[in-house]
Amino acid sequence: MLGRGHNLSSLCPVTWDRVTCWPFTSPNTIVHLPCMRELNGVFYDQRDNVSRFCQSDGTWEPRSNYSACQPVVPSLHNTTDRIVAGGMRDVTLSENLATLHLLGYAVSVAALGIGLFIFIRFKDLRCVRNTIHIHLMLTYLLLDTCWLLAATSQMLTSRAGGQMFCSLVLIFHFLHLANFSWMFMEEDAKRSSYGDDASPLNLGAFL
Repeated sequence: MLGRGHNLSSLCPVTWDRVTCWPFTSPNTIVHLPCMRELNGVFYDQRDNVSRFCQSDGTWEPRSNYSACQPVVPSLHNTTDRIVAGGMRDVTLSENLATLHLLGYAVSVAALGIGLFIFIRFKDLRCVRNTIHIHLMLTYLLLDTCWLLAATSQMLTSRAGGQMFCSLVLIFHFLHLANFSWMFMEEDAKRSSYGDDASPLNLGAFL
């Protein structure tokens, strides 16, 4: 990546694009590095490469090219071929982990949905603390749903980009903040129920 006759000031500097670390590189050079192993719970085939161009003035091209990085997604057709060819032994660990990740979030969404139904359906359970529980569980439900949508979008488009994906990531981080806020509210309510002088919901409402 470093050519002779170039000092460090003329090279593209070491930089981090939030996914890959790019080394010092000579101008007018395309750098190829293995794709990331995992991003947002989705595993990628590291036999593919990500590329970035070091321009003639010693600056990096604004965006790295991740178009060649393909997510490892279990395929029914491929799985059938593997069974015919000799069973399930060829299914990679990354495929299994990606499937478990998705199943785990799906089970979480289902369990939270059942819990919310119980809290909302039975009026005898209505109280301040349970109302806070409902809001906390709702943030978890929306958080998990948002993650599933983002992961599915990333798999279908084969890249981490696009307006829909960026919007989902933004909502995902907002829901994280809302989740922590309701946790603080629940703690304030608990302290109030034990006779603490601090008024309930103060800290959570402030956040």
